[in-house]
Amino acid sequence: MTAAPATHGRSGDTDKTRTGAAPSVGSLLYQSDVGCISFIDKEEASMFTQLLHRIISTISIVLMLFVIGLLVAQETKASYRPAPNQIRVAAHRYQPPPAGSAAKRAWVVCRLFTGHRCDEALNVAWCESSLRPWAGNGQYRGIFQMGSGERSRYGDGSTAWAQTRAAFKYYSLSGWSPWECRPYGSG
Repeated sequence: MTAAPATHGRSGDTDKTRTGAAPSVGSLLYQSDVGCISFIDKEEASMFTQLLHRIISTISIVLMLFVIGLLVAQETKASYRPAPNQIRVAAHRYQPPPAGSAAKRAWVVCRLFTGHRCDEALNVAWCESSLRPWAGNGQYRGIFQMGSGERSRYGDGSTAWAQTRAAFKYYSLSGWSPWECRPYGSG
């Protein structure tokens, strides 16, 4: 006696296991309710589950990177605010040396000639006048031994600051070429 084929909710889909023939994958009805979704077979359910896992892992990675970014931004903001004792240390570090000393005059030179130009300017000034603002040689005077024409054009004064400011203006337009002494002894 042969049994009548059993239907599983869809017309035309029959379970042929009772008749002895192996069922095809497409003919199986796999009921796995995820919310209100039902799948036709296990392969389709597996593909949906893998897709869902990929979406969830991508979202969690994006959220994790966002949180890390926020934490880094807060840490960076906090690191730009020095503590009060650091401000005092920084202010002390940039205090000028005692007035009238060669160190004070060198400090003045490096306040205008910054970076690598500080070394160059100190070499020129040392060669020209040994950093002495009262040094003179004919018409040339001051730390940078500027001539009378240059002093009238770029400024003059008896202080290291005024002479360095005039030399900086001159240097900004002409470089070191007008000076007899050059940076690093090339003059």
